[in-house]
Amino acid sequence: MTHDEIFAEWEKRAIAGGFALSDVRKQAGVHAANFSNWRTGKGGMTLASIQKIEAAFSVLEAVATCGVCDRRADRPECEACTRSDCGLRQKEAA
Repeated sequence: MTHDEIFAEWEKRAIAGGFALSDVRKQAGVHAANFSNWRTGKGGMTLASIQKIEAAFSVLEAVATCGVCDRRADRPECEACTRSDCGLRQKEAA
């Protein structure tokens, strides 16, 4: 996989998960300047760096989502969900 392909894949995963790449970077403990350098090709990513980002994705992607309304459990608007068919509300009621 090329550098551009890695970042394209990460962007797709972030969008699909409902979070930003900056959230992934923060979760991984990567400084913003380092991440920016990696993204623009000015700095080399090591295998360890890629693994840190992948681990951060695993954590963020594991956050519960409702299968009906696609809201994430960690978002404030989900706390206010009043949909009777909300999958998260049903899980909490059980």
